[in-house]
Amino acid sequence: MRTGSAYSALAAILIAVAAILLTALSAARPGPPAAPAPAEPATVDLSVIITGVGALGAAEHHFFNPSMITVRRGDTVRLRVMNLTFSTHGFEIEGYGVRTRPLPGGPKGQETLTVVADKVGMFRYRCYVPYNPATGDCSPDHETQVGYLVVLDQPR
Repeated sequence: MRTGSAYSALAAILIAVAAILLTALSAARPGPPAAPAPAEPATVDLSVIITGVGALGAAEHHFFNPSMITVRRGDTVRLRVMNLTFSTHGFEIEGYGVRTRPLPGGPKGQETLTVVADKVGMFRYRCYVPYNPATGDCSPDHETQVGYLVVLDQPR
């Protein structure tokens, strides 16, 4: 059985060998590496879940998960929006003019949106269905049910 000091010595030797190899490899490479060419815009597939915190069927707070999505200008974003609550909710991205139909809770409450991120900035997404307790539409915390799409103007 090896002792702790034997393991420490072995780790120190391995670190030293790795340092020597890295030094040798970096010395063999002439000059700094060339900056990579910007990649072509990508297609990004994501899911946004409408969910809540609190007792089953009586959530105290509804939210989008994730509450922030970051992509690069030019990317095509396919968002699968799923409503996992008991209330009807909607999803729209302000500034992009896209929205789902009103989504009932459960398996039928999903839709996929496709957005080309051609505008740089921060764009709010929110539930556009007004709160109506008589019909089960949305929830009292409707105004806080928001998230953000961030579109960066940077090369990949």
